Amino acid sequence: MLQRLLNYFLSAFRSIVKNKVFSILNLLGLSVGIAACLLLLQYVYYENSFDNFHENSKNIYRVRYDAYRNGELMFACALGKRCKARGRRTVQGCHLQDWNG
Repeated sequence: MLQRLLNYFLSAFRSIVKNKVFSILNLLGLSVGIAACLLLLQYVYYENSFDNFHENSKNIYRVRYDAYRNGELMFACALGKRCKARGRRTVQGCHLQDWNG
């Protein structure tokens, strides 16, 4: 069994030495793919990490409503109040203000 694995590694090493350009290209593509996958996983973990310190973190939702009129963005400030008034099982709500413009 050990001899077979050694034979596989020697064969792979000979193939890498024989085809240097293709081997470098394959390793470069593999490393870019792994890096992209890790960045994507890190982004998903970051996005799912908000509000996890609350007691009822599974019941917290963020509702964003963007309304456009004549190409200009209008904000619906009273969306939480509307949902609570219409009996949409809303317990509490708040308004987030974007100060970045």
